[in-house]
Amino acid sequence: MNRTIRLGTALLAGICLFSCVENRDARKREARRGSEEPRVTSNAERLAPIAPPRPVGIRPALTRAVWVDAWGTGFETPDRCDELIAWCEERGVNTIIVQVRRTGDAFYESGIEPRGRIGGLAITDDFDPLRYLVERAHDAKGLRVEAWIVANRLWQSDATPPATQPAHLVETRPEWLMMNRAGETASDDEKAVRYLDPALPAVRAHLARVAADIARRYRVDAVHLDYIRYPDRDWGYGKASIERFRRERRREDFPAIDDADFIAWRAKQVELTVAEIRRALRLASPDCELTAAVVLWGDPPRGGFEESASYRAAFQDWPRWCREGLVDAVYPMHYRRDDDAKQKQAFRAWLEHLAALPLGDARLVIGLGAYLNDRAGLAAQIDEVGNRRDFAGYALFSYRNPRR
Repeated sequence: MNRTIRLGTALLAGICLFSCVENRDARKREARRGSEEPRVTSNAERLAPIAPPRPVGIRPALTRAVWVDAWGTGFETPDRCDELIAWCEERGVNTIIVQVRRTGDAFYESGIEPRGRIGGLAITDDFDPLRYLVERAHDAKGLRVEAWIVANRLWQSDATPPATQPAHLVETRPEWLMMNRAGETASDDEKAVRYLDPALPAVRAHLARVAADIARRYRVDAVHLDYIRYPDRDWGYGKASIERFRRERRREDFPAIDDADFIAWRAKQVELTVAEIRRALRLASPDCELTAAVVLWGDPPRGGFEESASYRAAFQDWPRWCREGLVDAVYPMHYRRDDDAKQKQAFRAWLEHLAALPLGDARLVIGLGAYLNDRAGLAAQIDEVGNRRDFAGYALFSYRNPRR
């Protein structure tokens, strides 16, 4: 309480001092006003104003979350948003993780990236689904809202992005694309996925700018990162990236995909991306948390996490992010079938491994594959998670495609 009073007194004194200086200089500015050119306002500044202070709420002791993706219908109109909120209330879900950046686009008002299409459906220019969910789900209903950003996946199609304003990054910044060992920038499957390269400082700065813009203008409880990783160990071979690796590690060779030094270096590039986003959020909105969906590939490692496929192929050292205070919570995507004996065993083995990880103050929320399980199987997984005090709750994937 005394600290609050001192801070308030200091703030009031600062305001008074600023007012005195402002009054003293007002006449000088008035005299110059006629000769000065008008200030040009950017597109971003003409958008929604800075969000008012976030009301202080109580974070639920147990997170019961649902991921709401933008690949199909779900939150493209006010009615759909109301249906989503009602669905959450009926099922006791207290956290909505809504996808606001899917493939380098924006499902909110943005002067940085182009407006996206939810499930192929255009959103009317006068409807901002993120603002509506914040006002109705967060403020009116008390539900937690996290803004879900797909970070390094940039585009997913053979087709060229439509002409937009601003233009899509895959068109304007091809030099930012990640490259695989064969020199390709698109995956060789039918999806033709393109990724941003986290080893490039310009890429990290752009992602931090997007996250900070959301936190500054919307009262979201958290920015939630997804695809904050490499797609596989065969990626990260762009010319600029390899040059940086050689310079920093004092090497001249072309590293193999399983080169331990190159694995550690790529993991560091992902960590640097998370750290830059963290810094940007603290400047834009200090109360806004940073959370991340992280992978659990393969079986639990026999030794340290550095032996896991998550680290050695996705280069995602998320336990370290937790220990370093870079994230407030992680959501391991633990998508296993309860009706498959091998997957059921892996589900339990990973829970044991996760419970033993040192994560500092970060919360651990287990992501469950609702689309993989029937009602009984999903209930069994929820019970297993709930029976352990090491976990802060669970999240369901996904709202659009649950089987329960």
